[in-house]
Amino acid sequence: MSLKDSDIAEIIRKVNGIDLELPDPLPDEPPLTHEQFEEIQKLSDNILPDEKVLELGKWQAAHVIFKLKEVELKIKLAEDDQEEEDRLYTIKLIILFSGFLFLALYGFIFFIRNR
Repeated sequence: MSLKDSDIAEIIRKVNGIDLELPDPLPDEPPLTHEQFEEIQKLSDNILPDEKVLELGKWQAAHVIFKLKEVELKIKLAEDDQEEEDRLYTIKLIILFSGFLFLALYGFIFFIRNR
């Protein structure tokens, strides 16, 4: 792994908390495509210096994109899980409140009848 690769991995680790080990570039590895460059910058919120990203090979860039998308998906799944937990908690509160309301109404009716 060259110095530029470890620089990118270090920046991503510090900002996004992702441990990223870039594979060594292949001798005949083509440069990354414009689409890969745009995708990496978008997924990393433009924290990576352009010149460092442009030095990546095509397969290294694919690895970075894969890792960043993996983290993005994990974050989205965690948010969805939290929303589901919030919905379940709300339903539990509604059921509990309904039970208390039923008991209060039953007690009121019992009190009125036995006066």
